[in-house]
Amino acid sequence: MNRLRVSLPSPTLDDRDKALRTEVFWDVLQDYPLDLVEGAVAWAIRSLAYFPKPVELIVWIKSAYEGAG
Repeated sequence: MNRLRVSLPSPTLDDRDKALRTEVFWDVLQDYPLDLVEGAVAWAIRSLAYFPKPVELIVWIKSAYEGAG
């Protein structure tokens, strides 16, 4: 349950929860090329008002991958 809780946006995560959130994100995103993950994070920084959910990054990655093909 902690893994689910930290993968959702929250302004009040302590250092332990932030580390767990990083682990969750990398677990979910590890199958995608790093350049696409970096592109998705850059997009999220420019476009979103809140910290992204993993699925938002995955949707961006999939659309970028399809657009490149």
